[in-house]
Order: sequence, then structure tokens, then C-alpha cells
Amino acid sequence: MTTASDTSTDGLLRRLRALEDKEALRALLMRGWRALDHKDWRTWSDCWAHDAVLEFGPWGRISGREAIREKGGAGW
Repeated sequence: MTTASDTSTDGLLRRLRALEDKEALRALLMRGWRALDHKDWRTWSDCWAHDAVLEFGPWGRISGREAIREKGGAGW
């Protein structure tokens, strides 16, 4: 159901922004999964924030994009 506030300019801009954010996140996830499938560790780790923390069973806890890249390249 669309309300009057959803059809205002501000409401439409908020909805558009939400759709753009969802698409950007979807594209980032797809880029990361493709890189992981191809064992492209540089591209895969570039999808992470600089201060990211990855917790993966066999690897344990890894902090930081560079450490994630190094572990990925050495781990597989």
C-alpha cells in the first residue's frame, strides 16, 4: 500500500535511495562471490572494508583486509 508520504518528492527520493543501496549491495556480493569462485584473492578482499573481521571455522578470526587477502591466497 502506498501512502501519501511515500508519493511525496522526499518519499520517492528515500525509496529510490533504498533501491540504489540494495542494488549496490547486490553487485558487491556478486563481485565477491565471483572472485571467490575464481580464487581471485585481490578482488575478493577488495570487497571487504579495511577494518573487516572475518571469522571462518578453519581459519579462525582474521582482522583487516590485507590479512584476509593473505590468508585467502594461502588457504586455498
